[in-house]
Order: sequence, then C-alpha cells, then structure tokens
Amino acid sequence: MSLNYVLLWMTIPGLVLSIRHLARSDGQGAEILLCVFTLVVTGILLAVAPGVAGYVSLALLVVFFLLPGLLIRSTNLCIQQHNFAEARKRAGWLCWIRPTPAVRAFPRMLEALDLGQRGEFQAAADLLAPFRSLRTTTARNATANLFRMQGNWEGLLEWIKTEEIVTQRQPYILILQLRALGETGDLNSLAQYSQHWQARLERIPHGLQTAQLFLFAFAGQTDSLRKLCEGNARLYPQPIKEFWLATAEMAAGNFEQGKNRLLAIKTEDRLIQLAGQGRLAQPPRLAAEIMSPETKKIIAEVEQHIVDQARYNPPGVKLQRRAYATYALILINAVVFVYEALNGGIENAEALYRMGGLYPSAVLEGEWWRIVASCFLHVNLLHLSMNLFALFLLGPFAEATLGIGKYLAVYLGSGCGSMLIIVVVAKMGWMQEEMVVGASGAIMGIVGATGAILLLARQSKVAARRLRSIVFIIALQVVFDQATPNISAMGHAGGVFVGFVIGLLLAPKPAARN
Repeated sequence: MSLNYVLLWMTIPGLVLSIRHLARSDGQGAEILLCVFTLVVTGILLAVAPGVAGYVSLALLVVFFLLPGLLIRSTNLCIQQHNFAEARKRAGWLCWIRPTPAVRAFPRMLEALDLGQRGEFQAAADLLAPFRSLRTTTARNATANLFRMQGNWEGLLEWIKTEEIVTQRQPYILILQLRALGETGDLNSLAQYSQHWQARLERIPHGLQTAQLFLFAFAGQTDSLRKLCEGNARLYPQPIKEFWLATAEMAAGNFEQGKNRLLAIKTEDRLIQLAGQGRLAQPPRLAAEIMSPETKKIIAEVEQHIVDQARYNPPGVKLQRRAYATYALILINAVVFVYEALNGGIENAEALYRMGGLYPSAVLEGEWWRIVASCFLHVNLLHLSMNLFALFLLGPFAEATLGIGKYLAVYLGSGCGSMLIIVVVAKMGWMQEEMVVGASGAIMGIVGATGAILLLARQSKVAARRLRSIVFIIALQVVFDQATPNISAMGHAGGVFVGFVIGLLLAPKPAARN
C-alpha cells in the first residue's frame, strides 16, 4: 500500500463531503467549483498517471482549501476579538490565494469596521455605501454592519424582513439578527431562533458560542454566562465578556451591579464604548417579566448541551494535553519500530516473523506470545505513521472518558483479541493464512469503544451526532479494506467488535437526564 493510494482515499471522500456541505450554503459557488475541479483533475490523473494522482490531489487541496481555510479561521478569530486591523491584513493575504469577488470585497468591510472601532463612523459608512445597492452576500454583510455600528437594531430587523433575507444561509447576518432580537427585548424569539438554527450555528466558526452568549445575557443567566466565558467563549477579549456579563446582571434585575461593571470597563474600542453607553441609557428588559416557559426549557437544554459538548465532543487540544497513556503507547510503538529498523525488520517478512509477527499456524503450535508481540510491529514507516496518527486523533477521547486503566484494557484487549480472531478464522479455513502485524486492531478497538460510549449516551444530541460520525468511519474503513490489498479486514473488524464489547462493559453509565 503506497502513500499515493492512501492520499487518494483521504482526499476523494473529503471532497465529496465538502461539496455536500457547501451546497447547503449561499455564496459558496466558487468553493464548489474548486472541489469539482479537484475531483475532475484527480479522476483524469487516475486514468493517465495513477502513480501521482494522490500527491497532486493533496497539493490542490492544500492550495485551494487548507491555506484559505486557515486564513479564514484566523481572520474570523480576529473579528471575534474586535482586532479588525489584523483581520484586514489576513483577509488581504486571502485575496491572493482565493481571488473571488466575495473575498476581494472582504477587506473593505473589515476596513470599515476598523474605522468604526476608532469612532470614524461617517468614513466607515461612506466606505460601505456602494454595497447597499447590491444583493450579494458580501454587500448584505456590509449593510448589516452599518446597522450594527449605528446601534439601529430595530432597523436591522426591519431590513431583514423587507429584503426577505434567508438569514440562516448568511451566517454573519444570522448572528446579528439574534443579537438584534435580544437588544429589542424579544427574548423569546431569540431563544426559539437559536434552537431552530442550532445545526446551522454549529457550522459557523464560533457561531453557536456567540448565540449562547446572547441568550444567557438577555435571559439574565449570569452563572451560565460566566461558565461560558471561562469555557467555549474564553477567546473573547475581556472587555467584551465584561459587557455581556453586565448585560446579564441587568437583565436579572441587578442594575447597579451591572452599571458598575460597565463603568469599570477600560478599552479603546469605540464600538464597545458606544455599546456600553447605549446599555446604560437603555438597559435590557427584565428577563423574568418576559421569559416564557418554553424559553426556560430552551435555556435548560442549551445548558445541558454545553455540558454534553464538554463531555462527548470536547476540543481535541484540551484532551491531548493529558493523554498520557496515548503518548506512552505512541512512544512504545515508535521504540519497537526503531528496534525493527536496527535489526533489518523493515519490509522483511523473515525478520518480522522472527520478532513476533503473527502467523496462525505458529500460534496454534504454542507460540501464543506472538498475539501480543505482533500488535507492536509494523511493516514500514508509512504503516507506523498511519497507525500512530490515528491513535493520536482517536485515543485521547477514549482515555479521558474511560480513565487510563480501562483505556489500556481496551487497547490491549482489542489488539490481542483481533489477532486471536484472525487465528481462529484461519484455523477454520475461512481466510488464507498469512503473517499479520500492526496496531490497527487495537486502534479500531478504540473506535469500537468510542462507539459504545456514545451509544450509551445516545439520549444526548451531541453524543448521537458523534456516534453517526463513528459509524461513518467504520463504514469507510470497511470499503477501504475491501479495496486495498495486503490489509487485514478481519483484524480491523475483530478490533472494532472486541473494543465495542469491552467499551460496553467498562464505559461509565451516563447520569439520568431531566
């Protein structure tokens, strides 16, 4: 199995899924065309030069999607932090990589926000004025920004209604609409819209956290808002977090406390200064007077969603900080591979067999130690790299959920169990006898155990959604195994099965839900 072949299996499904995702959003025609172009080029190369098709496909993905994606993500982060000057610089670089009309207009909108942040509102309005007669996504975002800088939230809602804008398909306007509903005292609509568009908000960078920020603030949920600011919304600048905490205190009826918090905010950001002045002049409505029973229920569901998100789909970076057992397993596999290399075991069947490669007949003759040893041997550097990369991605969640002891039980039990299944199946004559090595069975066991954890918690929408992703990974692995020579499909299937069973036995049972 070559690296070129692996890259093809990584890029083609990713492109198909990207087209499906982009087709649901407005203003993504250029991105869809780039996906189709990359697929067509890959298909042509598969016919005329299959040996380089995977490498070329990966290069196109990096140029067309990875680099722009990183720039877009970093630009959005700067926008969330009100660092509009830096966001404009990064958007300028993005214009060179993806010079579509929408992207070329992006720096001008960010320049207007930068001017508004410095208090030059007329200059910002003049810069955005040419967009008002256009009906593109970028033009509508520019118009929405004019309403935002003027604090004209009623006007924004009326404009959205008059223009018949489908806000859930235009992310930036959707976020501003949610805030406008809170600013105009329509807390119940804010809650209902946030719930109705949750799936869309989750696909917007920081979209769901922003909607939750608005909901908790205008509902007077100070404690929940503080936890959000310490968790998923921690990247917001402190003045912004202080502004929304003050809003929550006022909405909860603690006007003096909120007023003092607003007056204590120190910032040069004119947008925040004006928002604070507006909040002092016109505090939010008391949430207790306008909150419906349905809104209370939605808020409770949002609070539970945040808990479930932290439990079943936490950020990878957070998990990887304490994935000690995962790193230990990666190190052990790497050390064993160095030992293989020093003793001529790289792509050498005879040397691998001598070191412990699994051969069913040898195991049946009494060499049971091979069941364990074979789990830590690899054919070559590509084989090792793929397995260790998968372990790095998949291991931390299972380790954090199960604990180190149970996690190691899943890893070793699945690895050894999958090798034992191969021995039994070969003994029964259902597969050709051949030598097997690798940690794939153990890693697929982690996938199976993760599926068991999520299945037990399937009442949670977060867990149910991630469970579907695990099922997709397993299905894709099955297709990959059937189409790829020299891959032990039985070992992978056995690892998933054993890991799933062990996971069902060892996974913590989720607490009862209200």
